[in-house]
Amino acid sequence: MGLVDMAKNILGLQPEPNTEASNFAPFKTKDEAVDFVNKEFKKRQELKRDYELRWMLNINFLNNNQYCDINLTAKNIYQQTPAYDWQEMEVYNQIRIIFEARLAALKKNRPLPFVRPSGNETRDIATANISKRVLRGLDANVDMNKIRPMVNAWSELTGCCFIKHRWNPNAGNYLGSDNQGDVYDGDIEKYIVNSFEMFPDNNFANGLTGCKSIIHARPMSVDDIWEEWDVVVKGRKVDVFTLSQSNIGGGLGYYTTNPKVTATTMDDAEIVKELMLLPCKKYPQGLNIIVAGTTLLHIGPFVYRIGKNGAYGLPFEMQMCIENPGFFWPTSIIERLIPIQRAYNAIKNRKHEILNRKAIGNLAVQDDGNVDVEELQREGLFPGKIHLYSRDGKAPMFIENKDSTTDFAQEEESLRNEFAMISGVSPFSSQSQLPGGVVSGDAIEQIKESDESRITLAKENINQAAIEGWKIDLRMYRQFAPQGPRLLKYV
Repeated sequence: MGLVDMAKNILGLQPEPNTEASNFAPFKTKDEAVDFVNKEFKKRQELKRDYELRWMLNINFLNNNQYCDINLTAKNIYQQTPAYDWQEMEVYNQIRIIFEARLAALKKNRPLPFVRPSGNETRDIATANISKRVLRGLDANVDMNKIRPMVNAWSELTGCCFIKHRWNPNAGNYLGSDNQGDVYDGDIEKYIVNSFEMFPDNNFANGLTGCKSIIHARPMSVDDIWEEWDVVVKGRKVDVFTLSQSNIGGGLGYYTTNPKVTATTMDDAEIVKELMLLPCKKYPQGLNIIVAGTTLLHIGPFVYRIGKNGAYGLPFEMQMCIENPGFFWPTSIIERLIPIQRAYNAIKNRKHEILNRKAIGNLAVQDDGNVDVEELQREGLFPGKIHLYSRDGKAPMFIENKDSTTDFAQEEESLRNEFAMISGVSPFSSQSQLPGGVVSGDAIEQIKESDESRITLAKENINQAAIEGWKIDLRMYRQFAPQGPRLLKYV
C-alpha cells in the first residue's frame, strides 16, 4: 500500500459527495429566496446596531478621535465640542500604546498543530502523524502567519474575529481540463471575517455553537461579483467605514486634526449576503443562499459536516478577546479602557490650562479708558512694549496665580496604574521601564512573569480558536478531499 493510499485509508477520505439533491426546492421562486435573505439580514442588522456603535467608538479612540460618544437615540457617533474657545481638548492616547504592546506580545504566540493519538496502536499513531502534517501543510499554504496577527488585531479592537473555512473545488493542484473548463483537485481556503460582517441569529447565543444560522455580509465591487459567480449585478453606492478628519483639540485659538471613523460610500458595488442555515425541521437539508442586492447568486443545501461525529456545523472559527457570558459578542480591552482614557485626557488638559495661566498670566486693568482692551487682548504685554497711561491712572497688572498642579500629578499617576491593571500591560512591557528600586535579576524576572500571566487569557483564547479551526480543517478534508496527490504534497 502506497503512502497516499494509506493516508486516504487512515483518514477515511472519500470523493466529494453530491449533496445537491435534485428535489431541493425550499422556495417556490428565486425572488422568494432573495426576499427571505434580505428580510433576515435587515432584522439582524437592526438588532446588532448597538454593538456596531460600540466597536466604532473603540476604533475612534484607537485612532486619536477621543472626543466623541454614542447617541443612542440617533444611533450614531457624535463629536463633542469645547465649551469655550480657550478650553484645551488635546488627546493623550494611551490606548494606542497598550494596543500595540498587546499585539506585540500576542504575535509571539504562534499556534502549531499537534495531534495526539487516540491509542497506542500503529494505526492511531500514523493517523496522528498524517493529520499533523496535513494541518501544517495547509497552514503554510494559506499563510496563517499573516492571517493570525490580523485576527489578533480585530479581536483586540472589537472583542472577536472570525476565520471562515471554505472548500473551493477550483483551488489546489491543476489536474487538466474538460469540456467545462479547467479541473482542479480542490482545497481549503481561509478568510478573515471581522465582527462588522457577521450577523448571528441570536445576539445572546453561547458563541457559534449556540447559533442555528449565520449571515456573512460584505461589500464587493460588481466586477468581483462577476468574477466569482459569473453573474452581472447592477452596482450602487454601498455604505462602508472610512477615516476622515475632525478639527477638535488645541485650545487658546489653535486646533489639531484627529482622524475619525465615519460612514462613507463605495461606488459601483453591492453587499453580498451569504446565509448559512443548519438543517432543521422546516429545512431538513439546511440552506446556503448567496444574494447580492436583489440578485440570487447561489442556492443549495447546507453541506458542511464539520461538527462532532459527522454532524453539521458552521465553517467558522471564533477568536475572542474577553468572553462575555450571556452574550454572543465578547468584550474588548479597549472598551474597558475608554472611561480611564477620558479621565486621563481631562486631567492632562486641565493641568496644561493651569500651566498656561501661570506662564501667560491674567491681566487686571482699571476701567478708566486709559487702556485699549482690544489691543491688550490681542498683543498682551510683550517684552519691550511701552504702555501709556495718565498720571492718575493705574497700570495693568498680573493677577497672582496660586493654583497648584500637585493633585493633578497624583491623579495622573493613579490613572496610569489603572491602565496597567486593566490592560495587563505594565510600563515594563510597553516602555521597558522598571519600577523604582528594582535592580536585581530575580525581581525583573518576576515582573516579566507577572506581565505574561496577565495576558495569558488572550493567548489561551488564540490557542482555543486555532484548535477549533484545525478540527474544521480535518473534518472538511475528510468530507471533500478527492482521490488525488494532495496528501503526498503535505505528507
